[in-house]
Amino acid sequence: PSSSLAAEMRAKFASTGLIHVTNTGLTDMNDQRALARIIMGDESEYEGGANPRGRVQELGSVYDIGAPLEASLAYHHGEL
Repeated sequence: PSSSLAAEMRAKFASTGLIHVTNTGLTDMNDQRALARIIMGDESEYEGGANPRGRVQELGSVYDIGAPLEASLAYHHGEL
């Protein structure tokens, strides 16, 4: 977090409001999460919306909400 990369990311985010990180070589979700935390800070537990499920630490994602993976959902919003 105090590296030159982190300083560059913070500066670019402050001036543009956007960071697009590519070609990191990171394959571990925890390493990817640490990179995102440079800008996002600490995570919070999801407490609202439809169908929250428990976070799996190794596979968790900031976008990981909704129906369980094992659910067989053929239609969005229950449309038939």
